[in-house]
Amino acid sequence: MREILFRGKSILTDEWLYGVIVHHADDYFMVDSTSNIGYLEPDLLFSETIGQYTGLTDKNGTRIFEGDIVRYRGEEHVVVFETRGETGYFGIKIDHIETWGFCLSVPAKLMEVIGNIHDNPELAEGATMTEELKPCPFCGGKATIIYRDDDGNLHGDDYEDDPWRGLGYQIRHSHEENEDCPIARYAEDGAIMGSVYIYDTREEAIEAWNRRASDEQIH
Repeated sequence: MREILFRGKSILTDEWLYGVIVHHADDYFMVDSTSNIGYLEPDLLFSETIGQYTGLTDKNGTRIFEGDIVRYRGEEHVVVFETRGETGYFGIKIDHIETWGFCLSVPAKLMEVIGNIHDNPELAEGATMTEELKPCPFCGGKATIIYRDDDGNLHGDDYEDDPWRGLGYQIRHSHEENEDCPIARYAEDGAIMGSVYIYDTREEAIEAWNRRASDEQIH
């Protein structure tokens, strides 16, 4: 059975406390779960720092909490609690959409806790950024991902969650939004970078754009 344990920072001492959360009115308090009577005066917490223990430890035996930053396969990721429909699970944030739940293929024992989003915001800023589109190397403008079905029809962002007729990814960088960019494409032509190539996964599309951007080579 997974140990139910929370942590949060004390408003009084700014120190991390561990135990059971008590919610009263608009305030959150920590009660010491290791004592039969608890704290005589429960500590008031910064609510934004509260996180739950995942029940897992990293390769060094360190407990992994929601809000921790872990290093996994050379990259930094934030530990989150994700809900999908009626299912909830702990995992690591891969990008702004995707979360990998802890499992045999994503083992906590290969991770290392290197900080958390509250004490180490500089680490949080760099976490998962390898999965984001870089600015255009020629104009500094923004590129976006668009979604197409197997027939080549364009869809909105919500289609990725329910791709009922296949799913492919393309990179869009329009002249209308980046008028001074020498490589931007006109919206009437689709503003699609990389010719009309459709990538099978979001990761492939991002890797292609970021590689071209870093090499200053757009085909």
